[in-house]
Amino acid sequence: YQRRVRGKFNSPYLMHLGAQALHNFNDKHSRLPNPWNEDDAVEVLKLAEQINNGASNKVDIDASFIKKMSYTAQGTLAPLTAYLGGIVAQECLKSLSGKFSPIHQWLYLDAIEVIPEESDRSKFHPKGARTDGLVICVGSDLVEKLSNQKLFMIGCGAIGSELLKNFALLGVCDGKEGKLVVTDPVLCVDT
Repeated sequence: YQRRVRGKFNSPYLMHLGAQALHNFNDKHSRLPNPWNEDDAVEVLKLAEQINNGASNKVDIDASFIKKMSYTAQGTLAPLTAYLGGIVAQECLKSLSGKFSPIHQWLYLDAIEVIPEESDRSKFHPKGARTDGLVICVGSDLVEKLSNQKLFMIGCGAIGSELLKNFALLGVCDGKEGKLVVTDPVLCVDT
């Protein structure tokens, strides 16, 4: 299916406002909002509105956007966390070496299109599995589809090994019907 994507010109401001509201929620409750909890999401939205009312540059608040930030605050998308880990490592090297200037600003990644439209909220609740962070973001139906994929991968070099790592972190092919076959024609020889 094809999803209609709205322009994201206002997203950076909304993400910053949402992040501030999440920080305030965490300061107040010593935790992040519970996954897909409407009461917590409403409280985060109210905090965002309070912050916005006190700001000199007001933002048109998209309640659905802020609520989705609240619903998925405890979730993770493994490929994005790997990407951010690379950025953090690079920034640490910049800081330690003194050769380049580290980033001195906020960095937000907007992947809201990954979050399905609300349906049965019980499909987004953690169940004590290693893929719970992903379930919070995309739901158990999609995670199950990923786990039952049948894939054949040719080559396991630099890019292939990164793909395999991400497949493992996302639980791809680890279901009862899942299967992953990897072939690599390169021979390793001791030198």
